[in-house]
Amino acid sequence: MNIDTQVPINNRPSGLGHFNDSIRYEALDYPMLWKCINAMKLKSNDVAIEIGCGRGRTLCAMARQRLKKVVGIELDEALTQSARGNIRRMRGSRSPVEAICADAAFYDFSEGTAFYMFHPFGAATMRTVLSRIHESLQKSPRSIRLVYVNPVHEAVLEEMPWLQRTGTVQSKLFRMRASLWEGGLAARRVDSRQEQQTAGESA
Repeated sequence: MNIDTQVPINNRPSGLGHFNDSIRYEALDYPMLWKCINAMKLKSNDVAIEIGCGRGRTLCAMARQRLKKVVGIELDEALTQSARGNIRRMRGSRSPVEAICADAAFYDFSEGTAFYMFHPFGAATMRTVLSRIHESLQKSPRSIRLVYVNPVHEAVLEEMPWLQRTGTVQSKLFRMRASLWEGGLAARRVDSRQEQQTAGESA
């Protein structure tokens, strides 16, 4: 793709952001990355948001599909600038793509329909980010999908009644997995299917 997304020597430290719980930048290996993107089942009307985009590897990979928009949120200014440079240089882009320097705890997620995270922060920020996504769903009802790679704080997602786990992606090379989730209108459909299945089994 003509991008450089290796982990820099002067990588940002952990413990930044409003809740002081950001995680150091790491880049996911390409085989696992493509599996996660395929699992998102992205469509042309999706706005895909990567929360904690680092140098933009996932942003650029998602932008090779024809989407409405791809957005990366990154706390660190230097990493954001690096992501912007990779976006300018990348080959094969089919979607508008941008990297925004911001704390995800305060970001407006109202456009997003597909979300991607690679263990970007601790439980406090995770809980706040999910609350903001939920608020956006209440204002603008829609279906969303979420991929959470290296789901250290998966228990926080399990606390959310508006989210439903739909599957898992497992790396064949490393001990790495990602959990798949649906929310909003999509989660209601999952609940409905489960209720129908339970009713059928009872009958």
